[in-house]
Amino acid sequence: GKMIAENQQPFRVHQFHHSVSPFDGISYQMFFIQSALKEIGVSGSIFASELHGISAPRAFKFSKEKIWDCDLLLIHHSHGNPHLIELSHVEIPKALVYHNIVLPHFFRHDPVMAELSQLGRKQLSSLRKETIASYTGSEFNLKELTKHHFPNPQILPLMDLSRDLGQPKHKKLLSRKDAPKNILFVGRVC
Repeated sequence: GKMIAENQQPFRVHQFHHSVSPFDGISYQMFFIQSALKEIGVSGSIFASELHGISAPRAFKFSKEKIWDCDLLLIHHSHGNPHLIELSHVEIPKALVYHNIVLPHFFRHDPVMAELSQLGRKQLSSLRKETIASYTGSEFNLKELTKHHFPNPQILPLMDLSRDLGQPKHKKLLSRKDAPKNILFVGRVC
């Protein structure tokens, strides 16, 4: 059934992440959550400080004046979030969706990313104070939230089962010499 608030208005859940782009994993999860909520009658918009190749109405540039109009704000957190202080001043219930932060020492070659990584870790303590619930996608991330003293973090296993998960067409891919090839890139090997 559809979720209705006490005042009979449809329940609304907005989402925020620092950046949104078409082929980014966090962005994809945000769009998936938005469509899954829409199926049960929960509306909501996606906001970001930086929009890369996506525009309204798919996602909106972050604005304190627009983001407050919801019943819950899901803050997706990975690396440092420059608008976290502004978000904390918006008086709406907030929940954390934690996507893990790569440790700064993995970015010795990239000082900007190392700084964002450090900022993201520091911001976890303020997010703990600002949020009413915390979610993540794995046991590994759950342990990290527990280590940062989040009360009762939960695993939110999200899968888009509507996508075709059938066997890839290997023979067809191999038979065409001029066809583009798929390459798997592994960003970090532990």
